[in-house]
Formats: sequence, structure tokens, C-alpha cells
Amino acid sequence: MRVKYTVLFCSLIGLGALIIGASPANPDANTKYKNLEILFYNVENLFDTIDDPQKNDDEFLPGSEKQWNSERYHKKLDSLVKVIQGTLEINHGIIGLVEIENRQVLEDLVNHPLLKFRRLQIIHHDSPDERGIDVALLLPPQLRCDSNYAIGIEFPENKKLKTRDILMARIHLNKKPFWISVNHFPSRRGGEEASRRKRVHVASVLRGELNKLQAADTSVSFIIMGDFNDEPMDSSLSAVLGAGPEKAETDLVNLMWNFQERGYGSYRYKEDWNMLDQIIVSRKLLSFGETFVSPNSARIYVADYLVEQEGKFKGNPWRTYAGNKYLGGFSDHLPILVSLRY
Repeated sequence: MRVKYTVLFCSLIGLGALIIGASPANPDANTKYKNLEILFYNVENLFDTIDDPQKNDDEFLPGSEKQWNSERYHKKLDSLVKVIQGTLEINHGIIGLVEIENRQVLEDLVNHPLLKFRRLQIIHHDSPDERGIDVALLLPPQLRCDSNYAIGIEFPENKKLKTRDILMARIHLNKKPFWISVNHFPSRRGGEEASRRKRVHVASVLRGELNKLQAADTSVSFIIMGDFNDEPMDSSLSAVLGAGPEKAETDLVNLMWNFQERGYGSYRYKEDWNMLDQIIVSRKLLSFGETFVSPNSARIYVADYLVEQEGKFKGNPWRTYAGNKYLGGFSDHLPILVSLRY
């Protein structure tokens, strides 16, 4: 069945802009509700061209084999702005990003001429990741963040191993706070099974932080997004983090669960689509109220300009590089979204 749906997914690409998943319900003109879109995107190596001796950025410098330069950097920024404009349209939105080098690339992004009017706030901390990449959160001006911090990851079996921090931010909307967490779990380098315990460990750290926040305030709710390098049904997310489908009794609901069941994904490895990018929310946020997430609003954004249109990798996300070969694309991942109504 997975093969059937994977073939269907590939055949759908080429129809222009396409949303995989149910479209969010637009607020009725007679209701008081507004939509605030939540976008998550692994942007694939957004590095500047400046050598930072504190980071492993040699791969993305003008003198490297990739020949990364200002022209390619600004084209990358233009591409990311196009995705943000295409997914959020005229609405303001919350944007979670991973694989960004530093705060400067975020400043360059939010001050892009086509994005500057949104007045996005930057939430970012430098992480010790061995590849020099971080996670970040961009917030629209109507949201207030009164607390944010990074949770460092230490692996018990190898204390020298470094990975991305977990970003936590407390956001206020309608005078009611909720927490947003942005994540980029360890990769599957070396094989899914061999690397699994790293992701399980990071999931346990995240779960421990959620438990601590819940103990301090039982009314607290969470929106958790990230590239987890695992799929919804994998143990790191389903068992350790405790995020299940809507029909389950878990306190966290993985809004991308059904996508994995149907063979859809945000990342393609060989011939298979993997649902590595996910948005997970507290079950209480699915209940109709002053602020809630529409459970059917989860979707994968696909557009012709985001995927390869010909050749060996036709239908794959159009990435910036294939090895050291410059392709000039967007990312090796597709963006995902859900709708927050308030």
C-alpha cells in the first residue's frame, strides 16, 4: 500500500501549487476567528559566505569545492522568501526553520525586501552542532515571546558528540501562553538502526522538559515542530515522546501521522517518501476554544518550483546541491503547515 500511495504522490507533482492534505478551513466572515499559519521548513544548509572559525563552515565558502558565493547565497534567500510568500500568502505566520548557520542569515532573510514588511521577530541560539547548523523560530509582530532558551544535548555514551539544541519559546496569544519547540534530531547517518539511539535520547530530553513545564503549570500546551529524522510511528516519537494519532489517547497528537500511513512524505530517499518533518501539538489544543489548532489543517506544500521536473530525480524536492554539484534549487525537504485559529 505504501508503494501505491508513493506512486500517487509522485504523479500529483506537476499540477502546479498543490497542498497534500486537507485544506485549512477559512474563518467564516461572521465569526471572530482568524488564522495564524504555522510553517516548518528544513531549508538545507543556509550558510553565509563568511568564514567563522568557531563553526565547521568550510564547505560553504567561496574557495570550497561547492564554490559557495554571494550570488548563490542571495539566490538561496530569494528562494526561501518565495516559499514563505507562497505558503503564508498575505497571512502572518509562525515559522520554524532548521539548517541555518547563524543569526546573520536570519537577519538577511527577515530583512529581504519582499519579507521586511512582515516585521518578523527572530528567536535563535547558537548551538554546538558539529556541522555548524542551528534551529530558529520567526514570529509575527502580534505575538509576544516572554521566555526562550536552548536545551543542550549530551549523549551519555559519547560526551564529545555534538548536535543541535532544542529551542523552547513561550508565546502569548489571546493572553494565554503556550510553548513552541523547534527541533532537528540527529541524522540517520550510518544507518537508521545504528543511529536510532541518538534520536531516542534527544526525544527523552524533550519529553523530560515537557514534563517539567507541565508540573509547573498543568494548563500549559505545546506546539512541537521539527525535522525529527524519524517518522511518526518510530519509537523516538511514538513511544518516548508519546505523540500518537488523533484517535489515540496520548497527550500529544502528531498531526502528520496519517501522512506516513498514506505513503506521503516531506523527504524522499531513493524511491520512498519519508515523513521526517512533523508538527505535534498538545491534545487540548485540538479542542475548540479561544485558541485552537484545526486538526485537519496539517498539510505538505508542494509546488512545481519545489521539485525536480526532469531527469533521474524527477519528482524529488529540488535541492541546492547534489554533492558538490550546484543545482540552484530550494531544499531537499518540502515545507509543512498547520493552522492555528484564534
